[in-house]
Amino acid sequence: MNTDSKKVYIVDDDESVCRSLKCLLSTFGFTVETFLSGGEFFAAVTDTDPGCLVLDVNMPGLDGWEVQKRLALSGSKRQFIIITADKDNSLRERAAEIGAVGFLQKPFNDQQLVNLINQSFEIGDNSMRNNFLMFFIAAFLMTTALGCNMFKGAGKDMENAGQSIQKTADR
Repeated sequence: MNTDSKKVYIVDDDESVCRSLKCLLSTFGFTVETFLSGGEFFAAVTDTDPGCLVLDVNMPGLDGWEVQKRLALSGSKRQFIIITADKDNSLRERAAEIGAVGFLQKPFNDQQLVNLINQSFEIGDNSMRNNFLMFFIAAFLMTTALGCNMFKGAGKDMENAGQSIQKTADR
């Protein structure tokens, strides 16, 4: 997958995690922006900016759960991955319930993160294709339904015209 224009947002209150993930993901061709808090992220990134969000759970202020809740309420369709140093395995279930592409406990395997990020872009690309496909199908069905109604009307007109011609010929 081409990652040249793939934007990744990292929100983690640990500056060393932000630095190391930015360095790692940049080597894979991703464009990376880091934020030390949910507030910084929301101040800099709009809901419509494309990209994948790598989101730490335990942060002061807006924690990762609150950040995701706020994104969901805004209607954002941005894919996200939850990361945490917390060893509570129930967090994995919670992440899945709120729609995370993946859940990683620190320290995690670099390739696992890269794979999840690529997966998030595939989901996003498929979502865009599905939206286009749904639009195309709806437009086709509307056109077909309108076309059928137009032809049905035209057929009726042709039938009436044929009867008029027949009456004229019979005279």
